Amino acid sequence: MSHITAGKASPLLLAAATAVGAAGLFTLAAPAQAACRYEFPGSFVLNQSNGFRVEFPATGQNTSGKAVAYNNRQQVANAGDATAFINGSDVNITIGWEGGAVGRYTGTVRENRTVAGQTQDLANGSSASWESVTALNCAPEQAPSPTPGPTPPADAPPSATVNGDVDLYDAPGGDGNVIGILRKGEQVQLPRPCPANQWCEVSGRGWVWGDFLQ
Repeated sequence: MSHITAGKASPLLLAAATAVGAAGLFTLAAPAQAACRYEFPGSFVLNQSNGFRVEFPATGQNTSGKAVAYNNRQQVANAGDATAFINGSDVNITIGWEGGAVGRYTGTVRENRTVAGQTQDLANGSSASWESVTALNCAPEQAPSPTPGPTPPADAPPSATVNGDVDLYDAPGGDGNVIGILRKGEQVQLPRPCPANQWCEVSGRGWVWGDFLQ
């Protein structure tokens, strides 16, 4: 929470000058390098360099909820609506405070999974530094799905060689009509393997006794 306005000069706004002078109280650390997906653990608490503490419910990577600000005497100073999201190791929070102040918080996850950064009141430009009391959860990053390999080519349909001239029928069983003849040495395609002692279908042409195919 940058600064709060509630009908009269907000304690947070009055503390802006102190915030600028106290900016050195919090030192920003380099972004954490842990390979994890940072998430809010259920609630989030942060301390500002001007003595105010902000709390709001927060779960997951994108969240919203009611924020409450407390002064250094642990008294409620203001309240507002908070929205927050995490992108990698960057944390972004916006709180619209009662009275018109809008706090914009940006921070970076540190090695201990707490967050530190800067806040600015978008309504008047004053700023302060902040750091979280709450550590973020670290959910393991999901491994990328393996790239599927090439689809193996479909098996070629079986083929056979006619070993003697034979009548071709329109149906199996020998009771169908003769619709042609297969000549010795002819290559034919079959929709499926066929044993010699059965009627075999010749793809797109008809049926023939299997003894004549090899």
